[in-house]
Amino acid sequence: MAIEQTNVVDAAGVDRQSGEIVLSLIDALDWDNEPAHLRLLQAKLESYLNFVESGEVFESYPAARGRLVRVDAIFRYEPTEGAAELLQRAKDVAAGLAVSLSWRVRPGG
Repeated sequence: MAIEQTNVVDAAGVDRQSGEIVLSLIDALDWDNEPAHLRLLQAKLESYLNFVESGEVFESYPAARGRLVRVDAIFRYEPTEGAAELLQRAKDVAAGLAVSLSWRVRPGG
């Protein structure tokens, strides 16, 4: 999957250590066109949060029932300052839904 597919969950699984259901968001785009990339990232994050808020996550992934949910954004390139601000705002919104949001860079990923 890709960041361009904003209505698709890229990967889902259970974290063996925490027991959380983890929805992975894979972002392999560079930041050459930051405004367009930010729009895609925002749309993808909104889609993930809607997926949880609507309860669809529990229909699509029955293993998620009774578990905490984490969205894990994995970037190939270091997020820009604008992306970091967007991620922090999304983290705050996610917290209101009892969802944690984390992000990391995995070069070459």
